[in-house]
This record gives sequence, C-alpha cells and structure tokens, in this order.
Amino acid sequence: MFAIGALFLSALLATAAYSFTKGNLLNQRDRDGIRQAFRNAQVVETELASGTSSSSAVVERLQSLGVSRFAINLAGAWSADSARFGPDDVPTDLQSRVLLEVGFCREVARCATGFAEFL
Repeated sequence: MFAIGALFLSALLATAAYSFTKGNLLNQRDRDGIRQAFRNAQVVETELASGTSSSSAVVERLQSLGVSRFAINLAGAWSADSARFGPDDVPTDLQSRVLLEVGFCREVARCATGFAEFL
C-alpha cells in the first residue's frame, strides 16, 4: 500500500513540476520575443529619424541584425525580407489597426509558413 501511495505522489509531483516548468518557459519565450520586437522597432525608428527616405536602408539594417521575417510599411509601400514572408501574410485587421490607430498591436495568426506572431 505504501508503494502505491509513493508512486501516486511521485507522479503527481512530476506532473506539477513539468506543468510549471513548461508554463514558465513559454512565458519567458513570449516576453523575450516581444522585447526583441520592440528593439527591432527602435532600430527602424532610429533609421527613419536619421533622414532615410527609402526602406532599403532599414531593410539592410534589420538584416544585419539577423532579423529574418519582417514587413515594413513606409509611406504606403511595403518592403519585406523575402518572398516567403510579406505584407500578404500580415492579417488585414492588424494592418488597419497599426496604420489607422498608430499603436502597438499583437496577434498570433496562421500564415503561409505556419503560425506567426505579429507585433
């Protein structure tokens, strides 16, 4: 009887530890992704404030930092990192919220290459 109780208790503790660790790691990954997106946005903002009138300098700067998937709308024209990810992948409701409300928006959506987080 003692062995069955010990087995049940150890299974319960293992499940609780796994659940807590998984949740903690997912939250940390989410926070880090948002932090990185804000840093990338600051880079874009700095490039544009320096008098850059075209998106090519911004695109080159982001690529030099290792940003692999982005789409930028500058003066109504979209620029993307590659053909596999572009403005067509950004949900239209998110585009309108960002362009019209000029604020921070976040959405996880399905795109051609799987799920993506849009910030």
